[in-house]
Amino acid sequence: RSLVPLHSTGVFIGVLESVSFEEKSVYLNPGDWLFMFTDGIYRLFSGANELRSRELLEKRFLEYAPSGSPRGFIEEVLKEQDGQGRDGDEASDDVTAIVVEFLTQSRKIQIREKLGFKLDDPVYLQFISYFEEMDKAAAIILSGMDSLGYPDENIRKMKIILTELFANAIYHGNKGDHSKKVTVGHVITKDKAVISIMDEGEGFDPEKIPDPTLPENLIKDCGRGLFIVQNYVDKVEFNEKGNRITVEKHHGGR
Repeated sequence: RSLVPLHSTGVFIGVLESVSFEEKSVYLNPGDWLFMFTDGIYRLFSGANELRSRELLEKRFLEYAPSGSPRGFIEEVLKEQDGQGRDGDEASDDVTAIVVEFLTQSRKIQIREKLGFKLDDPVYLQFISYFEEMDKAAAIILSGMDSLGYPDENIRKMKIILTELFANAIYHGNKGDHSKKVTVGHVITKDKAVISIMDEGEGFDPEKIPDPTLPENLIKDCGRGLFIVQNYVDKVEFNEKGNRITVEKHHGGR
């Protein structure tokens, strides 16, 4: 419940070619937040000078951080925006902010459970929000399969599966809202690879997805991706809400 500013000296980045910048560091522990922002954020507090705006921003941070989420905190700060940058108005300065949360062990356990894994499963967690992040997340999983000697055909199929499921989670699950995240967890052993993917959407009923192999559905642009996934893996499971899918691919599976 304390805030540690990292004040340092130096000119603006990119103004001069040869400059020196002061370096500072701080130890971060599970549960800590790292908040980075441009000074344009102070202008969200309409009518306040920079000193007062900083005080208000720090107050919001200390009020929200103990029990809220990074995304929720950013949304709270944006509520201070008094029409700037909206309805065609041009903001006086750019506003960029990043909040990073260092997960506690209990939060990791909660996430693993939501993904459907057991407490002692060695789950590797990843979080993505953009299509551009899909390849990197998939590469980590595919590399794990390759290191354990999975056949090239299995790895190729898994790449297709992950591309389809990641895209569905971002586009259909989260409705393209990049402030929402897709949580990915995987466990790879010499016998099988288990990947669980969960979005922050409302979910869906997989039973209502039309069978793309039926004549009346051949020209419909839905159901094909899930059909491919189901035929490329050895096991597919959905949670009750329908916003999480878990696929299982055996080392010598189809």
